[in-house]
Amino acid sequence: MTNLTINNNRLSLAEFNRFIFEREAHGHLLVTDDVYARVDASHRHLLTAIEKKIPLYGVTTGFGDSCMRTLPAESMEILQKNLVNYLTCGSGPRLC
Repeated sequence: MTNLTINNNRLSLAEFNRFIFEREAHGHLLVTDDVYARVDASHRHLLTAIEKKIPLYGVTTGFGDSCMRTLPAESMEILQKNLVNYLTCGSGPRLC
């Protein structure tokens, strides 16, 4: 059983597919500290933009025709959760 390590190197589509579709052949997903640091820096950058009230499509605004609407802070997290729920709707075990 092999682990899949996420690091600063590119992950090939073949490696990703093997991990997703041949899950039983893999151990754990490992993430290196440098990747965690990059994600943290990106998150801090996002929070700074939100604090400065910079319009961020789909984060501080709606989608599509609603992109000109600014969301109240308390709705931003709900919007992201709803987006993930929408995008994963119907996903599940493969039918064939």
